[in-house]
Amino acid sequence: MRFPSLVPIILIVFFSLTTFIFADTGTTKPKRPFYEYKGDYRGNIDLQKKAFKESFSYELMDLDIGWKPREIETIHKAFSQLPPILYGVKGLNGLYRTAYLQARKGGGILPEEVPAATFPAFTSIYRENEKSYNIYVEDETLRIEFYNPLFFESEKELINIIHHEFGHAYDMSHGMLSVSLEWLNITKFRILHLPPLDAQEKGDFLFTFINNPNVARYAPTALRQQGSYSLQNPQEDFANSFAAYIHYPYFKYSNPERYEFLKNKVFGGKDYFPAKDNNLNYIQAVTKDLNQALNSKNWGKLGQIALEVSRLPGQTESDLVIDFFKKALQVDSSKASIINFAEKSCFILTSSALEFRKDLARKKLFTLKDILGENRCKHTARQPFEKGSIKFPVSNVYFYRENDSSFVQFIDSIAPQASARGYGSKYIWTLSVSNGGKVLGRGEKLESSGMEPVRIKLNDSLNQGYKIPFGKKLTLKIEIKRTHPRTFKVFDSSATKIQFISQPWILYFPNGTFKPRVIYPLSQLHLEKN
Repeated sequence: MRFPSLVPIILIVFFSLTTFIFADTGTTKPKRPFYEYKGDYRGNIDLQKKAFKESFSYELMDLDIGWKPREIETIHKAFSQLPPILYGVKGLNGLYRTAYLQARKGGGILPEEVPAATFPAFTSIYRENEKSYNIYVEDETLRIEFYNPLFFESEKELINIIHHEFGHAYDMSHGMLSVSLEWLNITKFRILHLPPLDAQEKGDFLFTFINNPNVARYAPTALRQQGSYSLQNPQEDFANSFAAYIHYPYFKYSNPERYEFLKNKVFGGKDYFPAKDNNLNYIQAVTKDLNQALNSKNWGKLGQIALEVSRLPGQTESDLVIDFFKKALQVDSSKASIINFAEKSCFILTSSALEFRKDLARKKLFTLKDILGENRCKHTARQPFEKGSIKFPVSNVYFYRENDSSFVQFIDSIAPQASARGYGSKYIWTLSVSNGGKVLGRGEKLESSGMEPVRIKLNDSLNQGYKIPFGKKLTLKIEIKRTHPRTFKVFDSSATKIQFISQPWILYFPNGTFKPRVIYPLSQLHLEKN
């Protein structure tokens, strides 16, 4: 439908109003300053791209948006931090600049929140006739795409993200080290069968990798990530470990097996944080550095240690950092130091960190406004938490049977923050026949504040004696009730539902040890060697 006369009318009215406004005030409309680039803009970019390729053997490619000079400077800085052994990784020819992720339909991805991504994708299928766990890589060019949100990050986080994505690309170009038996043994991921609703005995089915709920140690995360990000799958654990090897000084102490794997098989022996004493464990290394920072009155170092400890949540290390913040304020109680330590405490999701901030605020040593310039303080403050993230649902929900018992396992990424604010988390589940059928069982479980996956035994129902029927389509619903014992506030999360059919012949975990087989398309066969 066209409106031939509407636009002229609007333009006339707008012109009349603006004329009246400027005529009435006696002013003229200010002119926008004209910026003129001194020199050959496109030519300089081409020279920067050429220098990048000559240095690292990777092409900087423009898609719907072109690389800008400062962006090239930053990515050049990021790659210059890598050892030469990582220049010219086979198959990775292009680093692409585009505006936003072209999200696949139904992926539940918000493109404006994604800073970068690595392709190609892959699908994991068990082939019964081959008795083989196959990972099929899509027929796409191995590449890293960088999006607009990346370049709004601080330089330090931006470079961290670049290295994370390069870790994915390196993984893909070396036969997927993240699914090698050695990496799976280190990280404790297990193969989990995902039979479809119409599964047939002796048929093919999808599979995934699931983290062991009894293992609390995983790869430390970037400050912008949820603490549970490395639990998603072995690929994210590998990429986070790759970035950690370069950027996090405590990685060699907190994750020594991951560290040695990367040192010997990826980084060619390069050590970014040479240690005088390799016999220290994680808590000993943190304690030593905290004491040195306190004794030298190096408050910047003290704050940096807090950030590093926050990457891998642990009650003992977190409480220790807060104790040293208190000791530091006994030496220097200036407002600058108070705000510095209050801001850094926002990254530590424990009750001791929250009480530390509250105590300073009660003494009127700082105001909330003083620390809201730090995004983490803004996002973890009470109002944003209670209006938003406290209602987040659980994720990565899987049903399986093991040792004649039925389980559901999932990740609750908000649990540490809820616990820090005094909220108890009760997981409530309901199992019913799909499409409005009979409720078979209900149950609930109180869980600790740890970041490890939550596992619930479905046999422990509130109505004892029920059995999960074979051959019927079932719906499992999981909700979280967060309750504060002092304020009596109660918040219910959004519900997460999964459907499944349990069959007596389905094995959810393979018998014995099976190495996944990565299958590349013909165009990518040069990546196949592990």
